[in-house]
Amino acid sequence: MPQHVPATLATDEPLSWSALSPCEIESVRQLVGHAIAEVECELIRKTLEHHNGNRTHAARVLGISIRSLRNKINQYTTLGLTVSEPSHHPQNQGRHLGGSLTRAV
Repeated sequence: MPQHVPATLATDEPLSWSALSPCEIESVRQLVGHAIAEVECELIRKTLEHHNGNRTHAARVLGISIRSLRNKINQYTTLGLTVSEPSHHPQNQGRHLGGSLTRAV
């Protein structure tokens, strides 16, 4: 599991509500009623935004392959959703960053 996952969620033991902090419980409650695909999409989009569009970093944090992330990005852009583009920092100059990650709505 990714390093940022709370220890209470990173075990194979059944999850106990009493083991979660009030903040973790509230986070779970906010997800109730949403389809997994919606939650996954928002998590991927927010993770990319947090990492300035850097797919490699986002994939590592999400615990998925870069190929899986690219497939998800393509799926979301096909649906007309905006996904953060890689920032153009000087260290990225000259590198191929792939296609655009945003699509006009």
